[in-house]
Amino acid sequence: MTKKPTKPQAPSTQQHVNVVQVKQGIIVTRTGSLRQVLKVEPVNFALKSDQDKEVMIGQYQNFINSLTFPIQIVIHSRRLDVTPYLHRLSQRVAQEPNELLQLHAYEYIDFVSELTSMTNIMDKKFYVVVGYEPPPTARKGFLSNLFGKKQDIISFTETDWQKHAAEMGQHVGTIAGGLAGLGLKVDTLDTQEAIELLYGVYNPEEATSEKLTEVESMQSSVVSLTAQGAPTQPAGTPVTTPPATAQPTGQGAGVPVTAPPQPAPPAQPAQPLPIKQPQGGSDAPKQ
Repeated sequence: MTKKPTKPQAPSTQQHVNVVQVKQGIIVTRTGSLRQVLKVEPVNFALKSDQDKEVMIGQYQNFINSLTFPIQIVIHSRRLDVTPYLHRLSQRVAQEPNELLQLHAYEYIDFVSELTSMTNIMDKKFYVVVGYEPPPTARKGFLSNLFGKKQDIISFTETDWQKHAAEMGQHVGTIAGGLAGLGLKVDTLDTQEAIELLYGVYNPEEATSEKLTEVESMQSSVVSLTAQGAPTQPAGTPVTTPPATAQPTGQGAGVPVTAPPQPAPPAQPAQPLPIKQPQGGSDAPKQ
């Protein structure tokens, strides 16, 4: 009896993401390239005077011409999520002793909540992505890639990683210093913020309703299933994997899912009160 050919297993969504690790705020791609993201607070250029505009344009031109490595300017637009703001406001209103202020505050919370549900209020954020390409000889699997064997994940030794992280830090410092000279505030995204940014880019709809937990609870090795179905954990240092596309009916690879709260136990029925029997008298039943 011939066996039926088994269908090939469909690749996971994480295999289509070009990010394999986020470590110390640095994003590692499948080809071994390193990226770090800077968040830039914009200024209102239209309100500047003509002289200030010319000065800023000249400084920006000198900043771009002085770069010796590539950068990418990203403008990320998404729907503004005011849920955390309303939650914090509700907590403060609950502690307000003045009843009149409480009433006005609750009306304001209802107004903002209804306004955001009826209209799409967009929020724009500006980022600068700094790139660094390690030498090919420092990437694991370079010779196999050269001769046709594709290496899925590029890894570095701890010594090479510290060296490349230092080089990336110099590039980031150069960009931050140049933008600060233009009067712009620059913040470097840490690991948690970088993962949240990637999660929002790959899952724009789910990011507004399904929030990520802290990065410490997301750091774990990849867990696979054996032939018997028992989970096994491969040896290696735990790494932070980027979040894959969220799945509404299950747990996506690399995305932590918060367990639903357990239902409260049913209330016990009230015990009947003891009734004192009459001791004789005319009210006692006759035999």
